[in-house]
Amino acid sequence: MEGYELLFVIKPGLEQEKIDQIFEKVKKVLLDNGATIDVEDKIGEKELAVQIKKFSKGSFFRLEFNAPGKAISEMQRVIKITDQIIRHMCVKLKSIRNKPQEQEKELVS
Repeated sequence: MEGYELLFVIKPGLEQEKIDQIFEKVKKVLLDNGATIDVEDKIGEKELAVQIKKFSKGSFFRLEFNAPGKAISEMQRVIKITDQIIRHMCVKLKSIRNKPQEQEKELVS
């Protein structure tokens, strides 16, 4: 399994209960497809640097997790059909996480 970081933005003006449901929905899709979540971060509502779909604010959420490829494709499919999510970005963390370990191994040798 690879390490990933997901950041997504939910459009403003929704009730807190609905925002929490969307966040839990994304987490459930990952967990149901074999992911393990390491970090959950509900950043909160922030101003956007540029308007996205005519919105100038959004609620930001971040997840760090390990997952197989099928979990990523299913997560992206669900995010694309969820109208309340106005933007998302998922990046692979494997190369970043492994660099300090590789350096330690070189020092020990």
